[in-house]
Amino acid sequence: MRMVLIDRIGIYSGMNHYIDAFVSELRKRKYETKIVSNYQGKQSILKNYYIGGNISEKIYLFIISYIAYIVQIIKLRKNNYFITSFYGEVQDVIFLIPFLFFSKKKIILDVHELVGLDIKNKIKSRAIIFFVKLISGKIIYHSSRTEEIIENIKYSGEIYYCPHLKYIYSKEYDLKNIKKEIEELINRDKVNFLFFGNIRESKGIDLLFEVINKLEDQYLLKSNFIIAGKDPENLLISYSDIKNIKKITRYITGEEANYLYSNADYILLPYKEISQSGVLETAIYFKKKSICSNINYFREIIKKYKSFGFLFNSAEEFLYTIQNLCVEKKEDINKEDYNNYLNKEEIDQFFYQLNKSLIL
Repeated sequence: MRMVLIDRIGIYSGMNHYIDAFVSELRKRKYETKIVSNYQGKQSILKNYYIGGNISEKIYLFIISYIAYIVQIIKLRKNNYFITSFYGEVQDVIFLIPFLFFSKKKIILDVHELVGLDIKNKIKSRAIIFFVKLISGKIIYHSSRTEEIIENIKYSGEIYYCPHLKYIYSKEYDLKNIKKEIEELINRDKVNFLFFGNIRESKGIDLLFEVINKLEDQYLLKSNFIIAGKDPENLLISYSDIKNIKKITRYITGEEANYLYSNADYILLPYKEISQSGVLETAIYFKKKSICSNINYFREIIKKYKSFGFLFNSAEEFLYTIQNLCVEKKEDINKEDYNNYLNKEEIDQFFYQLNKSLIL
C-alpha cells in the first residue's frame, strides 16, 4: 500500500519539515510513500510559486505546477491513498478538484485549518466546507478547535487525531550562508524576542506593537524584538518605527530560520485565533520557550507542558511577561516535558487507527 502525501505550501512556510516527519513515521510502518510538493529539488512536482518574481511569473509557475500535479495524480490514481495537506484556502479547493473523479475512501485531508483565518466571506467559507465534505472520506486533525469545527459542519467521514510528530531535520546552519541582514537581527547583549512567519492580523501584530510601545526605558534597553517573515498585506506600514524592533519582510530560507531560532531567547505568539502553529512546534523543537496568547491550541499545550512557555490573557499580562523575561535568568524547556510531548504511544495509536481504516 502506498501513501501519496500532497502539500502545495511545502518549503515556503516550513511545512516540508512536517511532511518529512509524517513520511518517516509511515516508512517505519513499512508503507511505501511518495511526496508531491515543492522541496525535492529536481524531483519536485510543484514549483515554489510563492516567492520571487512578479505576479505574472507567479501565475505562470502556479499554472505549470497545477498541470504537472494533475498529470501526476492521474498516474498515481490506482492502488494509492492520498493524504492532502489542507489550509482552508481557495487554492486548497483547486487542488482537491481532480479528486472529484476518485473514490472518497482514497482521499484523506490533513487539516491544519478547515477555513483560513483570513477568510471572512461567508460564501467562500461555505464553498470550502462543501468541497471538503464532497471529496474527502477521512480527515486528520491536530487540535480540539478543529475537532469542534468538524463536528459543527456535520462531516460524515472518519476523523483521526494526529499527535505531534518528531521533526527530523537538521538544526544546523553555516554562518557563511547567513546574510548580514539576518545576522544583524540578533543582538547578543540583549534578550532577543522573535516573531516569525507571515505577518497577518490574525497573528496579533497589532498587540505586539501595542505592548512594545508601553515598555519602559529600563526594559527597552534590555530587549531586542525581531519580526521576520513576509508582509503580504503591508500591515507593518501602519506602525511607526521603534528603535529596538528589527524587521525583515521577505521569505526566510530554512538555514536562516535555523539561525534565528537558534539565537533567539523567546518566541512571540500573540495570535488571536489558530488551530495549529508550526511556529510553536518549531520553537519546541529548538527548545525555546514561547509567549502565547491564551487561546485553545496554545492553552492545551502550555498547560500540559508548563516549561514550554507562558500564557497571557491581556495586553497587560503580555507586557508583564516580557518585562520579567528581560531581567530573569533564562531557563530551558524541561527534558521530561519534551519527551512526553512526543508521545510515542499516541503516535502509534494514530497510525494503528489509520491503518485499520485503510484495510477495512
